[in-house]
Amino acid sequence: MDQYDAPPPASLPAATTPATIPRRGRMQAPAATLTALLRAVERTEGLLDEETFALKDRRSIDLVSFIRRKNQGLLEITRAARALRDYEVEPVVTDRLASLKEKLERNQAVLRLHLEAVREVAELLAKAARDADSDGTYSMPTHRQDHG
Repeated sequence: MDQYDAPPPASLPAATTPATIPRRGRMQAPAATLTALLRAVERTEGLLDEETFALKDRRSIDLVSFIRRKNQGLLEITRAARALRDYEVEPVVTDRLASLKEKLERNQAVLRLHLEAVREVAELLAKAARDADSDGTYSMPTHRQDHG
């Protein structure tokens, strides 16, 4: 027995190799939890597609319902992801999550455009209401010329 085969001194813990450390991260993720995650992602993607298409198509939609349903999907995804945090997952899972992220970004961009349009219309309506209520006698001009 040479110096490399000698056991460690009693005051030091024995060195362990990664192969001897029991880690959940090396275990296969539970199939039921993976299925729950993938189904939640699929439902949320479908919902995002539906809302994005409706907004692009300028259809009247119930935004409150979409918000509620998206929040529910996010909750389901978050719960399943937390349960899988210590497990290895297959690349299909990370691919699906990347796809979901892309759909969320597209949906966010369309919602941002929609909200900007709503804001512009609201400003136009507010200006029209102010103009209709006033003959201009007491209001300040909207533009000033600085003399200087």
